[in-house]
Amino acid sequence: MAAMDRGRPGDRYLLGAANWTAKRFFDRIATLADRRVPVLTAPAAAMRVGGAVMDFAFRQVGRTPPVDRASAEMGTYFWYLDDAKARKELGWSPRDANETLHDTVSWLRHGGRSTA
Repeated sequence: MAAMDRGRPGDRYLLGAANWTAKRFFDRIATLADRRVPVLTAPAAAMRVGGAVMDFAFRQVGRTPPVDRASAEMGTYFWYLDDAKARKELGWSPRDANETLHDTVSWLRHGGRSTA
């Protein structure tokens, strides 16, 4: 609503709560879900090659890959989010990322149904 009221036409506003690495994100989810963190990791180059191979192989048999080539590559980068513009111009104040993840894990545990 704030973007509609105070945003400038044609401008874009990034909304986010945390700049976490993928490792930190998955560590946090594992803790909240009371699960073990995946222990296998791969170097970025292997992820890119694996994504390309998977993309190619699935498409050869007319199927959509679970992770396409572009997504596999994008997953090898750290995507920094700067929401300063939204904070300044829209009064954006993000919800705590840990609280959001906690509620998401709880929602999933209940079969994706509201607990209210």
